[in-house]
Amino acid sequence: MRRTTVVATPGTRLTVSLGCLMIERESSAPSRVPFEDLDCLILETTALTTSASVFIHAVKNNCVVLVCDERHSPSGILLPLNGNSLIASRQ
Repeated sequence: MRRTTVVATPGTRLTVSLGCLMIERESSAPSRVPFEDLDCLILETTALTTSASVFIHAVKNNCVVLVCDERHSPSGILLPLNGNSLIASRQ
């Protein structure tokens, strides 16, 4: 089952390990989410650390990445192009 993951805790670190999204918070143990299980990744805080590798793995697995501003309002979106049937039909 595909799921939506919201990252809203300041100080969170997002990394990739063994094909999984690693979510590391200061106050709790790291969480591991397989990229193939992600449908949408919402980055609700501006105080997090991530890398391009996280975004590349997300879009390769047809995961939408939504970025929010300091007021928690959506300000940007990263969409996968290869897995999108609308984009594929236009090429």
